Amino acid sequence: MQDYVKGAGAQAQQIGCEGTAAWIGSNSSVIVLRALLVRLVLLSIVVGIVFSVLGITPFNLIERIEQLVRRMLDLGLDAFHSAFGYFLLGAVVVIPVCPLCVC
Repeated sequence: MQDYVKGAGAQAQQIGCEGTAAWIGSNSSVIVLRALLVRLVLLSIVVGIVFSVLGITPFNLIERIEQLVRRMLDLGLDAFHSAFGYFLLGAVVVIPVCPLCVC
């Protein structure tokens, strides 16, 4: 079993380095990259048309994302503020009682 694992590891290591170098330099990788770029351009045009119909501009989108992040931070900080208040309220009771329990 160990010989099989050693053989598989060596084979995978050998294929991994040489296979990647061969794939990058091959003509098929150029074709794949061109196809990917064409898909990205077409998808960008379709999304741009849909956003245009909905009245969404790039600046509007960035502004909405900024508002979302601010609201999430406000909610998070409010929750931290509330939790800290509960911590202080509990500490007022627990810390004076703690020396009595240790004895």
